[in-house]
Amino acid sequence: LVYAGQSASATLMRSFQSQPAFRKAGYRFQLVEDSAGLDNALKAGKYDVVVADVSEASDLSQQVSAAASKPVLLPVAFKASKQEQSAALKKYHCLLKAPGNTDNYMDAIDHAMELKLKGANR
Repeated sequence: LVYAGQSASATLMRSFQSQPAFRKAGYRFQLVEDSAGLDNALKAGKYDVVVADVSEASDLSQQVSAAASKPVLLPVAFKASKQEQSAALKKYHCLLKAPGNTDNYMDAIDHAMELKLKGANR
């Protein structure tokens, strides 16, 4: 589930659906643009990962962790400083750094999926 919102990384996150490598790997993305859409999606579906900009992750954390499917929140750090990336990684245990390449994005999603499987839901 991708929460694009109005963040700096919104354009990047919206492009995930059209990335051939993601489709080939079996990833499916549902895009939501606002908190109402996120709330409806979390109530209606089952998700493993919620991708959102790091600037909005803290506000979304409780909403995501309350979802029945217990998805992992994967923050996107778009042009973030090393210090900001380190703080986000410490808090959420996973991080998608951008800009980057598709392989880096897939590695971050795979890491979030590993956390989901281990039950480290945050």
